[in-house]
Amino acid sequence: MSSAGRGLGGLRLPMYVVDAFTSRPFAGNPAAVCLLAPGVSLSDELRQKIAAEMNHSETAFIEPLEGSAAGGGPTGGSAPDIFAHNREFRLRWFTPTTEVPLCGHATLASAAVLIQACGNTQPSVSFHTKSGELVVSRAAGSPAPSVDPAQAQQPVVLSMSLPAYDPVDALPPPARDPAGPLVAACTSLALAGLSMSVSGQAPQPHQLPVKEVRYAAKGGLNYLLVVLGEGVSRQQLEAIAPDFDAMRRGAGCEPVHGVIVCARAGAGDAYEVHSRFFGPWLGVNEDPVTGSAHAVLGPYWQPLLRPAGGAAAGPMRMRQCSARGGDVEVEVLKGAGADGEDRVRVSGSAALVLEGTLRL
Repeated sequence: MSSAGRGLGGLRLPMYVVDAFTSRPFAGNPAAVCLLAPGVSLSDELRQKIAAEMNHSETAFIEPLEGSAAGGGPTGGSAPDIFAHNREFRLRWFTPTTEVPLCGHATLASAAVLIQACGNTQPSVSFHTKSGELVVSRAAGSPAPSVDPAQAQQPVVLSMSLPAYDPVDALPPPARDPAGPLVAACTSLALAGLSMSVSGQAPQPHQLPVKEVRYAAKGGLNYLLVVLGEGVSRQQLEAIAPDFDAMRRGAGCEPVHGVIVCARAGAGDAYEVHSRFFGPWLGVNEDPVTGSAHAVLGPYWQPLLRPAGGAAAGPMRMRQCSARGGDVEVEVLKGAGADGEDRVRVSGSAALVLEGTLRL
């Protein structure tokens, strides 16, 4: 890993692309990850420009936490040593248009860069963020950290602890009617095979049945959860054709930052919940795989899929059904937070696909 420095072209920063929630390249959700060594300071304006240039749903910026180092001593040594040995870091996330308070897949990607590209030796790394401290650990059976290129190409399986965003908050006005324009805009599909009528009118969309709409406002997340009716298939969920302009007209960015549309899987399916995520208010029409969405899905589905005293056990198996798609394991940990609040363990694979230098 090359350290940040100033050459003839100005500032040079290590930059990576990681596909999160997948074990193979070109699937899951890509995130850009930029390492900021001690002494490197980027304005928010420049970070936003970099995120727009990378044009992934999120670009993450990692920098060492002041005074932190492996073993609790003072930070020291070269930049590669810091990223290889420190446990605590600062982390911020930017979409192409704005900074966000939480991004799960870019957190997973950030830990993968530290482990795979930097050879970080810590059993877990801690990120200090606008959503509090997020800890990411290597799952059992993951390969040991290595800077060997062949080893770095192997996917790593990671688990991260996120805040639990139970969708129990009062619905904002645009979402109170499940048959209203906002919900209809993200649950409708054109009827397959229906041609234009003789009058030249376009085929009318068909809205999938909606069981209920929930809202998670905690920490400024502002996600709607749209739960489709029983019997809605994965194929129907995948066939939804969102009207992003209508979504933006139906709600402003202040009350709604994103919409999770989900359905319970049928018997015999390899997964238990299927979902999609739409965030046109954040400059991301559809996010391929959304870690923060599963911090909402977990609290909603755990009582239904893992009821107390029930026979089912272990993490819930979920699939985000975007064109790239991704697999996520989700488990709600009751009272596991330092303040006694619930946490959500979100686990998945990550594959490092690009390593380079950003020239500023």
